[in-house]
Amino acid sequence: MGFKKMTEQLIDPLQGDFRLFLREVWYHLELPEPNRIQYDMAYYLQNGPKRRMIQAFRGAGKTWITIAYAAWRLYTNPQLKILIVSAGGSHANNSAIFLRMIIDTMPLL
Repeated sequence: MGFKKMTEQLIDPLQGDFRLFLREVWYHLELPEPNRIQYDMAYYLQNGPKRRMIQAFRGAGKTWITIAYAAWRLYTNPQLKILIVSAGGSHANNSAIFLRMIIDTMPLL
């Protein structure tokens, strides 16, 4: 990690820890604070291996957390290109629309 990137993370802690960013997204969406499992998923998304997959029970927030992760990646590097893949085209399309809504409505973004 370069000096500039380390300095940016010290100035803006949201860039250094996706869990903090997730909490801000949840606050923006007027949801309760993420629970322990959701924070664990967020940590794994940020720090897990290059090829990773999340499996959790229905309703755990996998899709929303992953969409927030995509927003965080764009927040930390606006030049990234994000590809949303899903078995069903409508699910991928709805996820992209939700990501765009977060970007358009959060003052931070």
